[in-house]
Amino acid sequence: MAVQKTADGVFFSVRDDGALESWGVVDEGNLDAKHVRQFFLRLPKYASPPVVTTSIFSHDSPGTALALWNYTFNDDAADITFCKVSAANIEIGVRTDLKFVCHFHAIGLPPSVTIR
Repeated sequence: MAVQKTADGVFFSVRDDGALESWGVVDEGNLDAKHVRQFFLRLPKYASPPVVTTSIFSHDSPGTALALWNYTFNDDAADITFCKVSAANIEIGVRTDLKFVCHFHAIGLPPSVTIR
């Protein structure tokens, strides 16, 4: 199981059982709404949307918690599966100026597998 790295800094490998897994850390996207955060994952190409787990936190947080509320996938690109992760402050509408990061792990079928 050789580990490789994309130009975007995402690590990936094909496991012994044939599954493709990828992992890494991304910074939040720029948004005007300070209570909502979005993270844009540029994953290796999957045959279908992978299972994605995430952990979102701020290194400077005194306890501000974000709740995940949506994963959106787009696999229209020839060599990338895009995943947008959306999260919001659990204190509804409360602004925070903290910077958050998203640790992620994705696993699914590589594009060489035909889904029926």
